[in-house]
Amino acid sequence: MKKIILVVVVCVSLFAETKGNLTASQVRAVQDFIKAYGYKCDTVDFAMRSSYSGVIDVTCNGNRYSYDVKDNGGNWTVTLD
Repeated sequence: MKKIILVVVVCVSLFAETKGNLTASQVRAVQDFIKAYGYKCDTVDFAMRSSYSGVIDVTCNGNRYSYDVKDNGGNWTVTLD
């Protein structure tokens, strides 16, 4: 149930278009989403949404971990990059 609620929060906050860059609240939402998937992301070093593909590239913990957050037909997923 937590994941479903978190997905809704992330999706709603990500629809606020920011021309490729994420706002501070969107970065926090993506970080929480990554953690909900069971991945480690204590600090976000970089987060940018591709204006072409919509994929959100995120690096965490001193650039140690890199993730792709993307919409797969309405289902948001996190993958280790």
